[in-house]
Amino acid sequence: MLGQDNDQEVQIEKKGEAPRFAVAHQVKISPIQWEENGSTVTWRHKVTAPNAVSLNFGFSKFYLPEGATLTIQAANLKEYIRPFTSADNNTAQELWSPVIMSDEVEIELTVPSDKLSELSFELTHIGQGFRTFAQRTNKSGSCNIDVSCSES
Repeated sequence: MLGQDNDQEVQIEKKGEAPRFAVAHQVKISPIQWEENGSTVTWRHKVTAPNAVSLNFGFSKFYLPEGATLTIQAANLKEYIRPFTSADNNTAQELWSPVIMSDEVEIELTVPSDKLSELSFELTHIGQGFRTFAQRTNKSGSCNIDVSCSES
């Protein structure tokens, strides 16, 4: 469970708190090298987390100019999140992505060259999933039998 103790997870769930599904990693990643494509520029970044169940991303600086597109997809192209555009800009200037069920993801940002100075973009959080939302820990007490056990 990537450093998470199962007993800790059971205690969290017994308290009625939402179960954790990912380990949060703080990062500071901004586009530096751009590939020119006519009237647009593109930046690509690959995130690899071997054996992760899922990945999700937090951008604490997020403002896309008109015509810009952010895509997040599994490296094997089997999973993807819908493209983000300037319609996703908000007053907090942040974006938190849904989870993508993959351990290797490609992030691609395309911006019109003449709008690059308007861009505000920094990836600051990567959630490395260690279980799915359907997985649960054993919640039975020390003298109780969990109904999912063969003894019940």
